[in-house]
Amino acid sequence: MKINKYILVLIFILFGGALFYTVSKKSSFLENSEVVQFNSGDEVPAECTKIERKEIITEFQSIFDNRSNFATSSIEFGNYPDYVAEQINYKNNGETVLIEQHIIGEDNYTFLNYLIKNEKVSYFFRHYEKYDRSRLDKSAKQNLIKEEDSEYFLDENQKICEWYSDANKTSEQLPVNEAIKEMVNFYISNIK
Repeated sequence: MKINKYILVLIFILFGGALFYTVSKKSSFLENSEVVQFNSGDEVPAECTKIERKEIITEFQSIFDNRSNFATSSIEFGNYPDYVAEQINYKNNGETVLIEQHIIGEDNYTFLNYLIKNEKVSYFFRHYEKYDRSRLDKSAKQNLIKEEDSEYFLDENQKICEWYSDANKTSEQLPVNEAIKEMVNFYISNIK
């Protein structure tokens, strides 16, 4: 178990620098490119409150940039054969304001940052990397074959209101369909 923990720490350090650069430079990363097709395009939930996107991004960026000033606690979770994960909670005056998760799969890596308001997720940023081979395969270097950043804005009831992805290379809001709702619920349910 100690060896796994050391490997996990090493991987976090390697990815950490690149991801810090990615998040600090891309708080709102939306630009041009291809549009990804979704199964269905449900309407934005009626119960969504008005989302002040720029204010949320500014608040997130400020907390993220100053996270070294907050008290932290961490927990390892998901120590399964196909992935390992760590969560770091950042607290300001005893209240969690940011949660960071690193999930390392056999051939992928996901980095998540959740902005917490009133003990609920109001926004999260997801960075995803997919590789051509297993991290356990030491016969050759892993090559990055896919990289994607996405942002999700939630209302006070934890309902997804808006989401954006650089895979679509558009600044337009994307459809909130069942697959997206399930993914958001999955990530939120894995917060420890």
